[in-house]
Amino acid sequence: MIAKLVQARRMFVPCMLHTLLWALAIVGACYLLSLILPWEAISALTERPAASDQAALAGAVLSAGVPQQPTTGTKPDGMASGPGDELAPAAPPSGNAGPDGTGVAVPEDPSEEGSPGNEAEAPPSEPDGSVESPVSEEGGDAEAPPADTTGSTQPPAAEQPVPPVTETPAGESAAGDRKLVALTFDDGPDIRYTPQVLEILKQYGVKATFFVVGTQIEKYPAVLQQMKDEGHTIGNHTYAHANLPKLEGQALIDEIEKGDELIKDVLGETTRYFRAPYGAVSDPLKALLRETGRELVGWTVDTRDWAGTEPDEILKIVQETVRPNGIILMHSFGGRKGSLQNTIDALPAVIEYLQNEGYTLVPMSELSPNL
Repeated sequence: MIAKLVQARRMFVPCMLHTLLWALAIVGACYLLSLILPWEAISALTERPAASDQAALAGAVLSAGVPQQPTTGTKPDGMASGPGDELAPAAPPSGNAGPDGTGVAVPEDPSEEGSPGNEAEAPPSEPDGSVESPVSEEGGDAEAPPADTTGSTQPPAAEQPVPPVTETPAGESAAGDRKLVALTFDDGPDIRYTPQVLEILKQYGVKATFFVVGTQIEKYPAVLQQMKDEGHTIGNHTYAHANLPKLEGQALIDEIEKGDELIKDVLGETTRYFRAPYGAVSDPLKALLRETGRELVGWTVDTRDWAGTEPDEILKIVQETVRPNGIILMHSFGGRKGSLQNTIDALPAVIEYLQNEGYTLVPMSELSPNL
């Protein structure tokens, strides 16, 4: 027994020495490799197994019929990447017009509960940003989005037709020596921005035209009455800010007549002026308006206030595009993300600029005969 233990001990020692020598050899080889090869190469060697594992996993996912996530991201929008990325504008509503006189429909989104189908004029995506456009039966732009119904205005955006404009060449005026221009406000009434617009107009002694939505009249009839009492002209902007080219027959008639009825219930009279949401019109709509003796009103200047445009930019748009007998599109409800503070901030400067340039600001009741 003792002899066997002694023999085993003699064998164990050489084995341990042999193993130790191999370990030292491996460590030494690794050290030499670290001196010769760059760390990037060593990292690549160590990462390959992980990459192959991922490939295997991807193959397993595909074979299981599970769609993989895209490797590259894209900007969402229903918003054109912009503020709030006013959600990217959805395609403008089908019809003859694009957004707010720009041909780009913008989704609107109402900032208040029960806001009209579209606050700011934008494609029928939503009310929080809006746009519109025809200038008469023959011409007009299209309202943009809105906004979204949640606050956007919304925005929409596909076709961008150049709207026909009915106006007198720069420097001339169909009203004698006067240079006329009309301020128009869409989508109201409400109790947040419409009263502020009315107050500014009163301070400057300006009369404007308000194209009102039936669902808003139901909520704020007193504000509509205030518009009339202060000398402003009222226009029908449909009952629920619908995308009219998508309506036919009685549905189209009801959208307009319900708006008329609400206006008459409050004011005791209806109106001949009509503006299509988004400025989107169709042949059936034009025929209906002609048959009922209404005047289709669009715009020649789209301030894009529905899209959250900054006040100084709104003023710049007016300065660059206004002409005698022009129609300026603004809003008194809706806006991007439900805000029209940019409109309130820009309005005094817009009025002062126009007056300084010799323009007389009039409601559609005075401008219409000159178009």
